[in-house]
Amino acid sequence: MIKNRKVRPILSRAHKKKNGMIPIYIEVTNSRGLRKRKSSGMEVNEKHWYGEYPNYISSKDLEADQKNEQLKKIVDEIASIDGAFGKKMDFKEYYPVFIEENDPRVGEKRQLEYRRTLSHLLLFEKQNSYPITYEAFDNHFANRFSAFLKSLGYGTNYRLKFFKVIKQVLNQAHGRNLHDNRIPQTSPNWRFPEEKPDMIYLKEDDLDRIAILSLDDNLRVIRDFVIMMAYTGLRFEDFMTLTKDNLEEHRGKLQIRKVQSKTKNLVVIPIKPIVKDLIDKYDGFPPRVSNQYFNRRIKTVCQLAGVKEWEKVTAHTLRRTFATNGYLAQIPTIELMKITGHQTESEFLRYIRIGKQEAADKMSEHPFFN
Repeated sequence: MIKNRKVRPILSRAHKKKNGMIPIYIEVTNSRGLRKRKSSGMEVNEKHWYGEYPNYISSKDLEADQKNEQLKKIVDEIASIDGAFGKKMDFKEYYPVFIEENDPRVGEKRQLEYRRTLSHLLLFEKQNSYPITYEAFDNHFANRFSAFLKSLGYGTNYRLKFFKVIKQVLNQAHGRNLHDNRIPQTSPNWRFPEEKPDMIYLKEDDLDRIAILSLDDNLRVIRDFVIMMAYTGLRFEDFMTLTKDNLEEHRGKLQIRKVQSKTKNLVVIPIKPIVKDLIDKYDGFPPRVSNQYFNRRIKTVCQLAGVKEWEKVTAHTLRRTFATNGYLAQIPTIELMKITGHQTESEFLRYIRIGKQEAADKMSEHPFFN
């Protein structure tokens, strides 16, 4: 082995597959701490990974002997080659390194932002034939990527999260002398002031008008999603994974039971008659659609129904609609929080969208004013 060089197989958890298998990468570290990683072409179940020479994979894996022998051969070959650091890691090679080094220091929410940013960058690259390299992150990219995220229905504050992660990755990569691009750190095009969220939700009369619209088949499905999501309060990704298995009858009434993907908490949601009618119509739930498609088509539905500021309505508006209308209907805040997932009442009250007139109308019904 070349002096002052360490070669070892590692798991690339950033590329974990849905079946639980994780790709095995070979990592080479030199005396300056600079790392280079390359796929071994092999993968393993994380539960079977031991990670120490000579048995990197435990005997629980039926092909452990064969895989260990192959890994040792790859490690020995790389360890004997000089000049492994002649080429620096490009952005897509470094990103998994960034994730694995930062994951232990941040919470689950931040970890999700790291992975979501990478997946959106790769989607942007694929759809726009725009190679993602260190040099690509210039002012033109900032405008193009922001427009791309906006087309997916993401507001300014949500888009800001993606850019913050990109700048963090680039900063750490610059600290490793992997690139010299400082445009994201110095250009005004990369600064996005946070916006105060729009006070927008669909009022009950908005939903009533949407419910009776005469629409073609495609828009009718979107309309049905709008009604069902506005009265259940689930996040888009959670609603789109509902099946008949999530329906349960309790004391003669149908409920939705769902473990939320973000919080991992179980929520139990009573079903309004209008939602029950739609469940009967589809014998379950409407066919799934993508977030991008839904956010584009919901605007058309709301425009046809005469909804004010229809161009600002997204899938998340429906979750806020549920919370706000429930609050105005005087459902106890603590009960609504069990569905929205807010930890404190102050968080919940900041989330809902009611104006001064609506707040006054709600107070006027209190015995103190009567």
